[in-house]
Amino acid sequence: MQHLTLTQQSTMAGSITLQKRLVAAVKTAASYWKGFPLNTLQSYNVANQKRKLFATMVLNGSVPNIQAYAEYLLNNYQFATGAESGQGIDLDSNDEVSDAVLSDSTASAASYDFFAGVQPGDDSKQVTF
Repeated sequence: MQHLTLTQQSTMAGSITLQKRLVAAVKTAASYWKGFPLNTLQSYNVANQKRKLFATMVLNGSVPNIQAYAEYLLNNYQFATGAESGQGIDLDSNDEVSDAVLSDSTASAASYDFFAGVQPGDDSKQVTF
């Protein structure tokens, strides 16, 4: 079973290239959440409210500490993906996690939610006016 070593995690988290790619991925996720339609009562919940507020902050230039974000994502990646089940780690030609990991993985969604402040159960709490 292949895992990211601590050295790989710290090297990647400190990589300017990975950080720039991650900023782009976070902004893409923020654009998605900013435009996410709240057209049903179920979608108008506390979790989506937090995601949309975070999206507004990111798109207005308040990107979180990107190294901390990278460290969180990389730590979650190896426990939320095929790395745990022996499928291997998705690395690009620079031996950094691929764009898909940064933008379209369970770890990237969990990282966005963590930095947006989404708590367990928020998706079932309706926003009160």
